[in-house]
Amino acid sequence: WSFRKPVLVRNMNVSRVNIFGFYTTNGNSVVDFKEDGKTDNVCHFLETVREENPYKKILVILDNYKPHTMDKTLEKARELGMILVNLPPYSPDLNPIEQLWRMLKRIFSLLFNLTTDEVKKTIREIYRILSARTSFADKWIDTYIK
Repeated sequence: WSFRKPVLVRNMNVSRVNIFGFYTTNGNSVVDFKEDGKTDNVCHFLETVREENPYKKILVILDNYKPHTMDKTLEKARELGMILVNLPPYSPDLNPIEQLWRMLKRIFSLLFNLTTDEVKKTIREIYRILSARTSFADKWIDTYIK
């Protein structure tokens, strides 16, 4: 019993990092950090995804962030043999990785006083554990694939 509203303490003193993630249920999920989210870094990340999944068919679900829709990105995906699916605007619920990001943020928000290197290392570890679960994609697969 408590007569006061509980106070949730969150970490607000963290370094800012740009995270790129690829979540798969039948290959190697990938997480990486880039200086920014510009088109060149998106293309480089697609190359990393292909390197980690050399013989797999790759379907990449993208939101409508401008660098995701640029001709250079589309050409790089074609060159790498990837299928890109652009989601309708304002529909993050259609992207399975969004549930993984939500869970990662929830876990990460409880950590305090980490250096930038520790932030990256911790995010990589949490992402590795979470991306091993297929539960984030199960509903999406049932709805859109089967």
